Amino acid sequence: TKPENERADLSLLLGFIRILGLGVLFSPTLLVRYTVYAAILALVWRIRERRSAGLALALTPCVSLGFYVVMNTVAWALSSPPWAYAKTLAGWWQSQTIGLAIPGAPPSYVFLRNALVGDALFTLLFLAVMIWLPRRLSADAPLPVIDSSLKGTKSAA
Repeated sequence: TKPENERADLSLLLGFIRILGLGVLFSPTLLVRYTVYAAILALVWRIRERRSAGLALALTPCVSLGFYVVMNTVAWALSSPPWAYAKTLAGWWQSQTIGLAIPGAPPSYVFLRNALVGDALFTLLFLAVMIWLPRRLSADAPLPVIDSSLKGTKSAA
């Protein structure tokens, strides 16, 4: 019958994925991550006409925080022994704040802090280039000239 054939085909496909070591590409965690990336892309695509530096700066921490909460929720939901969160509200809160007590591992909030700082710096750099570059390449600003006679010369040091 058709459903049995489809299940057999799916089992065969999953077997090949496992044999080839591609299972990590299709893990639930990565599928959720790809979905979150797609949602962020859809959000940006939807507001592309209203782009401004202020909007980018306002959305950056919101997107960073949203990504952090979603991915830590996935980690909480899929955690298994020996390093597992309690499947309670307290366990979920632990996943969002201090994380698991793994020796040598930093608390979860360190990842949020680093993501916020990194995303903010990237956004500022991106905005600086996007604002500076059109001004630099405008008709009244000459393009920089690279002197080819300097190639291969040694410094006087």
